[in-house]
Amino acid sequence: MGEDLDRKKLGAVGQFSSIFKFADVDVSVSKSTPVTYNLQGPGHCKVFPGDAKWPSPASRAALKLVTGGALLKPLPQASVCYTNTGGSVIAAKCQAMTESWTDPLAQLDDPLEMLSAPYQGMTCQPPTIFNRTNTCLQGGYSTYVVKITDVAQIQLAINFARNTGIRLVIRNTGHDFSGKSGGAGALSIWTHHLKDVVYLPTYKDSSYTGPAIKVGVGVQGFELHAVMDKLGLIALGEECPTVGTAGGWIQGGGHSPVSCLWGMGADHALGFEVVTADGRFVTANKKTNPYLYRALRGGGGGTFGVVTSVIMRVHKDIPVTAVSWNYGTGPNVTAATFSAAFKDYLTTFPEGANSGIYSYWNVFNFGGSMTFSMSPYFAAGKSLAETKALIEPHFVKLKFLGIPVTPIYTTFPGFYAAYNASFPVEAVNDKGIVTASRGKHDTSVNPAWRTGIAYLITGFPHADLYAAGTELLAERENFTRGTMETWRKLTPGSGASLNEGHRIQPNFQWAFWGSHYPRLLEIKKRYDPFNLFYATTGVGSEFFEVRSETGYPDENGRLRVKAKPEMYFAEGPDLCRGE
Repeated sequence: MGEDLDRKKLGAVGQFSSIFKFADVDVSVSKSTPVTYNLQGPGHCKVFPGDAKWPSPASRAALKLVTGGALLKPLPQASVCYTNTGGSVIAAKCQAMTESWTDPLAQLDDPLEMLSAPYQGMTCQPPTIFNRTNTCLQGGYSTYVVKITDVAQIQLAINFARNTGIRLVIRNTGHDFSGKSGGAGALSIWTHHLKDVVYLPTYKDSSYTGPAIKVGVGVQGFELHAVMDKLGLIALGEECPTVGTAGGWIQGGGHSPVSCLWGMGADHALGFEVVTADGRFVTANKKTNPYLYRALRGGGGGTFGVVTSVIMRVHKDIPVTAVSWNYGTGPNVTAATFSAAFKDYLTTFPEGANSGIYSYWNVFNFGGSMTFSMSPYFAAGKSLAETKALIEPHFVKLKFLGIPVTPIYTTFPGFYAAYNASFPVEAVNDKGIVTASRGKHDTSVNPAWRTGIAYLITGFPHADLYAAGTELLAERENFTRGTMETWRKLTPGSGASLNEGHRIQPNFQWAFWGSHYPRLLEIKKRYDPFNLFYATTGVGSEFFEVRSETGYPDENGRLRVKAKPEMYFAEGPDLCRGE
């Protein structure tokens, strides 16, 4: 895929061929291209619908022609419940859509939907759930979508967006917790249908010889693990089965139920195929575009280019033992007793991490009633006896405290069966995931992952999710300055997961990448001097902001240059020196 293929397509659009041309600068070669922060729309913004420079109907028709009809102008799913979008209310479809609204499986194959609805702006919700204006508006959804089935379509879409000055968004499954899958007024590159999986039994490069798998960026966890199971192998993948493996997961670092044994997902990436901001299709590995390769291994999705595939090393399958249990406060279990039990469980973390344990658990507080739920304690490569030896001392402590617990042990012959039985569409907390990945790694994963023994998520429910944006923002800011600030003070030198992070995370650069960040920013400037790719909390995003229509930090507004960017500052030593 390259310039020759592009010329053939350009011949069909005549006067519009200039908007599909490659950049004059080849970012894989040039190391000193000036970085532009001057956006082409009014007010230092990306060009937006209604602006004088917004692509004309004829130019959009040209984009549809050269992409083989792949250009879509989709409406939000809930539009079937409203009349202002040009149609009539379709009662049966509206009811069916409303009933499945909170089911991620109903939205993954949609070109627009985002699984974090507040970051879309809540402008087109089922009317029985939320109906502030009695209308359906596009809001933070992209305006146009290119349904990608080949690399050339990505190249054409990138060149079109760069040459016209409009915003570009990369969307795979819509899972991103911070709303990176959307953007008002944007052209979206929808990679969900790049589903090829190729087994490479004897892959060899300068650092690895052995079995590997080439995974298209649209392949989801449940699809990848099914293929691996038939081969008797394991590929590191996300715990949530519907997340795209080669997209934001691996590019964001990628923790997995077997990370404690074998490291992070990014550690397993042997090479990428990617379309860069100049429109060129390149390979990134240790020898070719090594800086880009390093950035893609943990530097974040939607930032350095559009990845089309990744080659990953894989492992032989292993048996798994899983354990689940729960307990809570009640007539015979006081809050103090519950706290003592929980503290005892925390003391198991170091041994659990060193033994390869990956566990998901929740602690809920409903009106002062506390509940602990483990589902599962995932012991990959461990027999039933080995697993009991690790966890039963904790159950002895629970019995001593007077807490009745009946653990459920389940053994599985291989990873796939255990994965299917143990992990829901989304899980909450995990621990002990990084011991196996300590040491030097040519990745951009936050060094905190290499030394930590726990990855904990704290959440809170909004008092009213449908309150005004300014009220919701105030709640989030209080949470950030209160509960989360306490966590930060208790855990100096720690970090946060980019893929499950906080959109208004203070000093997000340090939180997500630690001392890797300055180098990542330089790579961003080299490979995207046009600032074509923007993702909130992504590398380089501090120089831009979305002027939200709601007062809430979402994607419902123009993307513009930020007058006073909040720059990176180190909160600890440089742990990346010498890598």
